[in-house]
Amino acid sequence: MAAYNLNGYVNQHSINLGHHMINTFSNNWLFEKYEEQQKQICDKMGLEASSCVIFGIDRNNHFSEYNRGSDTNRLCFSRSWDGRFSDENELRAIS
Repeated sequence: MAAYNLNGYVNQHSINLGHHMINTFSNNWLFEKYEEQQKQICDKMGLEASSCVIFGIDRNNHFSEYNRGSDTNRLCFSRSWDGRFSDENELRAIS
């Protein structure tokens, strides 16, 4: 780090941008923004809401194609939030 500082290689712009974002957004901003949508999707699809807001957990093996080697199946909702996918079948295709 000393060599970077000595030669002015530190990306001040990125540091400033990161500092601004830390001061603008709380550490749970993403969860607060999407928690209600996660619950709605989970209720509609018969899933359990994960503690990580972008996932739903299938404990009934309805979505076995998304098994990742455990007793449950994990579906990711992040793509559905931008409006590209509104249908359950489309959601299954991208999860």
